[in-house]
Amino acid sequence: MRYSNLLIGAIVFYTFLFLPTSLDAQNLNFFKESITFKIEKDHFFVNGEYFLKSPKSGNHTLFYPFPVDDLYGEVDSVSIVDVGRQENLHPFNISTSGLFFSFIVDSLVETQLQISYRQKLLGHRAEYILITTQAWNKALEKVNYQLIVAPEISITDFSYPPDKTVNIGNETVYFWTKYNFMPQKNMVFNFQEK
Repeated sequence: MRYSNLLIGAIVFYTFLFLPTSLDAQNLNFFKESITFKIEKDHFFVNGEYFLKSPKSGNHTLFYPFPVDDLYGEVDSVSIVDVGRQENLHPFNISTSGLFFSFIVDSLVETQLQISYRQKLLGHRAEYILITTQAWNKALEKVNYQLIVAPEISITDFSYPPDKTVNIGNETVYFWTKYNFMPQKNMVFNFQEK
């Protein structure tokens, strides 16, 4: 069931992204992201910064996916900000599998979007969808990820082994940096409570 829901979400993403509309999404270049994850008991927090450019000015609409599985509950506390314009963006369609939102890109100017949300965890796994990056047909130039783990949580398995681990106070922080990154799988964290 989990994979069929992810497949449906990915198909919606691919189809919408490449529809031949005035949105001209195929000219949008998604080239970098920096994301902080946090696991606290029964919630997964995501705070991401996404960097895009386009040779043309215009409006763009994207689908931002959420993982769907029996182990994942509702997504709430969604925030989308166009950092350069200092503008809060509002999704115009939100469901359990993701949200659609629109934003403006100026020609050849780097656009930075900050997207945050919280998802209820119903089991001992948290997941962030990376494989939709493949729809852009281009590897990300650079990614930075960090996972902050509350003291009552212990990570038992990673889909991507971290580059570095640091203890800060009573929390553990894991770090990843990748260049020319085309994800072949999602970022998955399996954990247990201490």
